[in-house]
Amino acid sequence: MNPVPFIPHYLEGEPISRFSIWSWIGNEVNLPESNQDNDLKIDYVAQLFNTVADENTNIGIINGESFLHYRNAALCAKYIDEDEARSDSLNGEAGGALERGTGIEIKATQKMPVRHRPFRASYKRRAHGMR
Repeated sequence: MNPVPFIPHYLEGEPISRFSIWSWIGNEVNLPESNQDNDLKIDYVAQLFNTVADENTNIGIINGESFLHYRNAALCAKYIDEDEARSDSLNGEAGGALERGTGIEIKATQKMPVRHRPFRASYKRRAHGMR
């Protein structure tokens, strides 16, 4: 299969029998429609932690920029400013950014609405005399 920047418009809505092209758009592998069952095996080699040379170096971690901003600031606060309290605060923010970054990607792939139930919602229905 050959990578292309986008799936050509003339293939949209036209099922094909075998895959010959693919594209990477919006953090997803996109393929044309197929009129039969096809098995795909995806092999890849990724280097997540590349050497950062300058401000234009591509970071291979999806949604990782805000985490790196907070983490860098925390290290600067700890070792340059020697402000432990500020460093701890920024490390907490970095953890939150990491959770948000991974959570956004996971929730986007689920495509399901979420209804949050309150903690111990059945508490009012139970008999209060039982302990």
